[in-house]
Parts: sequence; structure tokens; C-alpha cells
Amino acid sequence: MKSLTSLLSLLCVLVCLPLDAATQVQSPAKPLVIVMGEDSYPYQFVDDAGQPQGILVDLWQEWSRVNQRPITLVARHWNDSLKQLKEGKADVHLALALTPEREAEFEFAKPISRIDTYLYLHSELRHKDSFEKLLPYRIGIVKGSSHESDLKAQESGLSFALYPGRDALLKAVSRGEIKVFAAMEGYLRDRQLARSIAQQYPTANRMLIKHSPVAPAVAKGRQALVAEIDSGFAQITPEFIVQTQRRWLGYRADQHGITVAMPLNMEPFSDLGPDGLPHGLYVDIWHKWSAKTGVPVEFVAGSMNSTLEQVKQGIVDAHIGYPESDDLSSGLKRAWHLHTQSSRLFLKGQMESPLALLDGKRLGIFPSSPYITELKQALPKVQLKYFDSLDAMVNAADRGDISGFVSPSAWTQHYLLTHGLWAGYQQAKALQFSSDIYVLTRRQDDGLTQRLIAGFNLLTREELAALENKWMLNSDDHVYSRDQSRLPLSQAELGYLESLPELKVGYLKDWPPFEFKDEQGQFAGINADVMTRVA
Repeated sequence: MKSLTSLLSLLCVLVCLPLDAATQVQSPAKPLVIVMGEDSYPYQFVDDAGQPQGILVDLWQEWSRVNQRPITLVARHWNDSLKQLKEGKADVHLALALTPEREAEFEFAKPISRIDTYLYLHSELRHKDSFEKLLPYRIGIVKGSSHESDLKAQESGLSFALYPGRDALLKAVSRGEIKVFAAMEGYLRDRQLARSIAQQYPTANRMLIKHSPVAPAVAKGRQALVAEIDSGFAQITPEFIVQTQRRWLGYRADQHGITVAMPLNMEPFSDLGPDGLPHGLYVDIWHKWSAKTGVPVEFVAGSMNSTLEQVKQGIVDAHIGYPESDDLSSGLKRAWHLHTQSSRLFLKGQMESPLALLDGKRLGIFPSSPYITELKQALPKVQLKYFDSLDAMVNAADRGDISGFVSPSAWTQHYLLTHGLWAGYQQAKALQFSSDIYVLTRRQDDGLTQRLIAGFNLLTREELAALENKWMLNSDDHVYSRDQSRLPLSQAELGYLESLPELKVGYLKDWPPFEFKDEQGQFAGINADVMTRVA
């Protein structure tokens, strides 16, 4: 009986051991505690809802997903984030720029991104083009950042003003406490602060400090954790990295700029100049955007239709400016309201009451015009014929196929002037339509859209008005300078002006399109229009 009992006990052990092993549940991995900076937008920061955000945060969250390793993100002021890692209260720092001092103190994984750092100089210091020339000035930096080490490597005698975080630094800059500060490339979420700094610290004044690779950091001796981090980031696809960069920066980090589709033959808005370079009002607005943001812009020329397709297919990043309305949409995202074009009726020859004589006539129009419905309502008895170019409409009018056409006023005036046709057309000012012009992007490119908005918000109305005055002849077509107030005059000054005798102005009677005597013997031409407006 004893032998039977022993045998049963042995069998129980043999059977139960494998069953125990198979049913054991592996305990979940302990979350990796990752400390990060709280105000280094758009790389690592805390949003208004208190949530960690940024390029590096997205990369780490993808690392956690593909490696099935939970992480806990802890945000701190920059110097405090380094202290957390030193004191062992965190396993990893999200990512740091590599410096000799840090490499002596921490173990680093392989770089996961790159950040360009710059010195931003006040507009008063535009001629300070070397680090040596900045020795008399205190340079504002975030305490604990890599800027101090990198700048001392450039010029050992530089002095610094330390701030606890980026937000504190930039507010000090805005208050005028310092004339030079170091910061990484990027843009600010605070629109008012961004505009204030952009006005005082133009990107043309900035000096590159360093192209800085950034890498996760751990305490010395934790090589196994470094290996786990490197192995995990190797599992992230290049497509995800590019997508993340575009989401936050608006472009790929390795491209360091954006491409913009630009229609040709649309002066004064966009065309190629005699030197073969893009020029025009919209080109200049984009150049101003580039100067404010420090992001290079490359223009890709084409027809109106081909430039739209280039954006849709992802060949370029954005469209320079395209007319859209509720009735007419390209399907792309309207990233920014760039301008408003006035379109008017241009008639071949001269008519005393042009609108009353148009019933049954044919007028030309572009099929992309957003005001087609309005035109049909205004002139219900007029036939419309569609053309793909202004050249084709003018030629049709010259042949008598159409009585005239409706097209953007500034563009048409420029065309008629440069082709010597100004005197042959009448502009019917009684009929006018407005077309809103939008910068267009793909709907999925949210990061690019936000970057564009942030940059265009830096442009002032005065700057835009100056560009308009440069390119657009007729002040009736201006948008940005239209609302600017006239020069205020006192009652005494107004009285003096009224006391002056009438001015007599001479003109050349045969210098079309600038000035000439028309069929009624009256002063006519561009200069006549200008004189009438001044009077």
C-alpha cells in the first residue's frame, strides 16, 4: 500500500510540473520612465491639455507600440529633466543634443533626429557676422541646454544670461532684456510673441551654431538598455519618421525647405522675369514668408491646371495661390487666405452704356472663375464662352468672336499694357467680382498647413501693402492698403489747400497707353486715370 501511495505521488509530480509551467503567466514589463523637456516646441513639449507632444514624443510612442514595451513620459523644465536622469528618477531622457560634457556623464543611444540651432541677433546688430563680434553681448540661453557648450567651442570668451526654460527666455527677448539669444529652429505657438520676435530678430540676421544630432540618454553603465533602445528604433519604418517630421515641421528634415507650385503668365501675380527667376506679388509674399520663418522656398513653374495636379500628387508641397469659393473647389485644403482679386468686364472698343448693349452678346470667361454664377445672374441674357488662357480670350475679342471678357483686373491691365492693347479696350467698372485666393495644400499635410499659417501670421499689413503698391498699378485692386487711413490734415491746412488756384497739367496727345487725346478730345490713358484719382 505504501508503494502504491509513493507511485501515485510520483505520477502526480510528473504530471503536474509541466501543467504548472504551461499555465504560468509572464508578468508585464515594467514601464520605462522617460523624462522630457516641457517647452521645446515642436520637438518635446506639453500642450494646453497637459499632454506630452512633439516629434520626439511621437517617435517614442511608436517605439513603445512596435516593441510592445510600455513607457511613462514625465515632463520637466529642461535643467530639471537632466537632474531627474542624474538622480535615477527616470530610466531615459527622451533625447539630448550630444556634447562632450554630456557624453562624459551619460550613455547615449543612436541619434533619432536632428535639430539645427541658431543665434538670433536683434535687427540693430545686423553687421555682427561672427562669434567674435558678439563678445560684448550677453547671450540668452536655456539653463542646462547644449547651447553654452556649443557656443564656447566657437568662441570661449562669450558670456551668457541663463533662463529656466524656453518660454522664460523668449519672454525676456520680447521685453528687450537681451539682444542675442540661442534657440533651435522651429516656430512659436504664441502668435503675438512670434510676431514680436520676428519683427525684432529677422532670420536673415541669425547665425548657425550647429547641426545637432539628438539621441536618447541613460545613466552610465546601462549598456543593455541602450541596446534595447537602439533595437527598438530600428523597427520603426522610414515612412513613419518622414510622416512625423512633416506633421510637426511641415517638411522633411533632410529637405530643409518647401516647394511651391507657381502658374506662369499671370503678372503681376506670378511669372518668370527676364532673368528667368520667379517674380510677382505672390512670389514676393512667399519670399517674405520665407524671410520671416527661415524656411527656404523653391518655386516650380507650370500652367494653372498642372500646378494644381502637382500639389494633389505630392510633387510639390503647396500652391502659391488659387481662386476658390463654395461653388468651386479644387478638393485641396485652403491653408491660408492669401489675397483677394478683383475681376471686371473688359469690352473691345468703346461703348457709352456698355451693360445695356450686351444682351445676346458673347463674353469670354475662365472655367475656374469662382464668380460664374454671379455673372449669369447679373447678365442673364449674355452667352458665356470658356477659355483656358488670357491670350485666347484677347485673340477671340480681336477676331470679333466675343464682345469682351471678364477676368482678373490687375492681370488683364498688365497684359493689355505690355501688349500695346490698352487703348483698344474699355473697362466696365460697374460690373465687378471678387475672388478669394488661397494657398492650397493636401488635406493630410496638417503639419505643413500649421507651419504655413504660423509664418503668414508674422507678416504685417503694412508689409503686404508695400508689396501691393510695388506690383499693382490700380489702387482699386488693392486689398491690404485699401483700408489705410489718409494723412490727417488740420482745418487750417484744408483751408489753405482750398484757397489754391486750379492746377493746369500738360500731357502728350499721342503716347498711348500712358497718355493721349481720345476720340472725344479728352485726356485719356493710364496717367489720366492716376490724375483723376489723385484729384
